[in-house]
Amino acid sequence: MHRRINSPHQGGPPGKRLAVRARNSAMDGFTLIEVIVAMAIAVTFLTGVYMSFIDVVRMADRTEARVEALRSSRAALSIMKDELKAIGRSGAEFLLIGVSNSAGFGDAIDNDLDGATDEETIDGRDNDGDWTAANDLHMQIGTVDPVFERYLFTNAGPYGARLLGQADDLGDTKVDEDVVFGRDSIVFRVFPSTTATNIQSRTIAYIVDTFDGRPNVLIRQVRTEFTDQPAETTTAPLAFGVLGLDMLFWDPNAITIFTTLRAGRPYWVEQWNSFLVPTFDPPRLPLPASIFVRVTVYADERPIGLYADGDEVKTLFLQTIVNVEDTIGDALYPRPIL
Repeated sequence: MHRRINSPHQGGPPGKRLAVRARNSAMDGFTLIEVIVAMAIAVTFLTGVYMSFIDVVRMADRTEARVEALRSSRAALSIMKDELKAIGRSGAEFLLIGVSNSAGFGDAIDNDLDGATDEETIDGRDNDGDWTAANDLHMQIGTVDPVFERYLFTNAGPYGARLLGQADDLGDTKVDEDVVFGRDSIVFRVFPSTTATNIQSRTIAYIVDTFDGRPNVLIRQVRTEFTDQPAETTTAPLAFGVLGLDMLFWDPNAITIFTTLRAGRPYWVEQWNSFLVPTFDPPRLPLPASIFVRVTVYADERPIGLYADGDEVKTLFLQTIVNVEDTIGDALYPRPIL
């Protein structure tokens, strides 16, 4: 009688045969389908990681661009504020010339969503007519016998009929939005606050121009007159990447009685020329009472070297109003008659 010997590959208990097959399959490696599925999963995961990394890098670039724009514009505006505040007179000597100019383009973005781009100028008036004169966009305080913020310029209340529909004002909703970049310039004179110095006066000018081959630079030029030596002139950049410089001047030479039509009352003007003082309205103050300044700087993540005038571009602006203390403190400065 012959006995059959079971081979480990051909016989044996069922559990042992299954274990042998599993071990042999593992030794054979992955199938092509398994490899493809694994690669697809890996590619999907790595793509997600890569896109997240790109988003983080772009966000970092945007943040860096805005921080740098904010830093440069804030520093420039701080210097300008201090010097504009000090504009003054020394006897009959004074100088302030502000020239209004435009770059002819803006950021190419429809900021106010009215279907047009760069259609406004910064002048405190509604240039594009995107809201009606009947709208009162000023602050109303109280409901019984209400008071209006800057009521001399509102179209509501008991004095609205005297305004002939001119109710807009600097800072109102939809006024001075979606603007072209201003390229204003200014030259003015400041005098030392004490005689214990050899400085007689400083003539300061601000302008946006090319400096050392780089465009869009806010330039500060100073000519210092001395009592004991020749004058000195210095030119230096105040901020780079400046796309717009806008300035307005508050004219105090006008009638302040509320019944006077707006055209004859103090308001923001776009230009100033102190040489024309004899033609000013009384009291013929040679300097404005306040100066509005807005600096618009490049804040795009793209290098500024890739920017061309008129391209769509991200910007950031800072603005302020500086009181000219020489005028505010003058005894002839007219106070509003309410």
